[in-house]
Amino acid sequence: MEDYRTLLAGLLAGILGWLDPIAGDVFAMIYVFGMNFIAGYLSGRICFNEDFDIKKAFRCIIEAAIFFVVVVSIYLVGKLKDNPDGAVQCVSTVVYVVIYFYTTNILKNVRKFLKTGTPAYKVVDFLYFLLSFEIIKKIPVLGDYLEEYKEREQKVP
Repeated sequence: MEDYRTLLAGLLAGILGWLDPIAGDVFAMIYVFGMNFIAGYLSGRICFNEDFDIKKAFRCIIEAAIFFVVVVSIYLVGKLKDNPDGAVQCVSTVVYVVIYFYTTNILKNVRKFLKTGTPAYKVVDFLYFLLSFEIIKKIPVLGDYLEEYKEREQKVP
């Protein structure tokens, strides 16, 4: 049994060492997914008096796992193509997109359980407004893509 633990620890250390160039991105995603989980739980608990729902929690974990697999796969393909710098840049872009959308969702959930009109509510509401509507419009190209995406999403039943 001890040999299996040693083998597992060695494999894990090797994988983590190989992923070191994107470690900051991975930890940023862990943090954002954790905050999203907590904000969603608190929103459900405070606003709707919901108990902990294992299905919702499992869905949150599965969604996070999908993004981790995507990010690691992008890095793997970049390394296999002998372009690790391009892979790190691509991973960084994907992580920034994940952070943007999940931060918007976190702010939306936090807004639900804050008392309207309080300073905390106003700050969160303003940040939500900025992130969800205004800031992205100011970013060339990306703002166009987001607007196109929103229009497409409204057409989909």
